[in-house]
Amino acid sequence: MAPGNQAFNAVLFVFRHVLGKEFGQVDGVARAKKRPYVPVVLSREEVQRVLSHLAPPFEFPAQLLRGCGLRLFECLKLRVQDVNLEIGPLTVHDGKGQKDRTR
Repeated sequence: MAPGNQAFNAVLFVFRHVLGKEFGQVDGVARAKKRPYVPVVLSREEVQRVLSHLAPPFEFPAQLLRGCGLRLFECLKLRVQDVNLEIGPLTVHDGKGQKDRTR
């Protein structure tokens, strides 16, 4: 919620629930606009530069995060039995939404 909307809703709450009065017509009141979220993403070259500066034991988890699309805690909770070295898939247990998935 935008900060302007939060203040406006706080005033509405005080009028309605504390004072027991109706605020009146609120149709023409300009509301704060929510800015669109634009994620910051590194370029491939920037990612390569970051990975090139990592040394073991930090290099492998960082490559897993990037290559398998894992979230940080999914990577930290990985166990040896979650990786099938013969066929290649990696199983993430209790990922987002408490679901298992294979990467």
